[in-house]
Amino acid sequence: MKKIGKIQPVQESVKKFDAKAFKKAVKRLNLAKTTYSQREKIYRKHLMEKYGKDLS
Repeated sequence: MKKIGKIQPVQESVKKFDAKAFKKAVKRLNLAKTTYSQREKIYRKHLMEKYGKDLS
């Protein structure tokens, strides 16, 4: 049997987080400002939809 190649996973380089680029992207999205209580409400609603009422 003759070897014709070797299969191995592609090694991806680690991407560093760029805070400045992230800040620019958020500014371009022009997201609405939310309070902590609004974020909490949205998060809890999402959890209820995903996991149901039995989540405490």
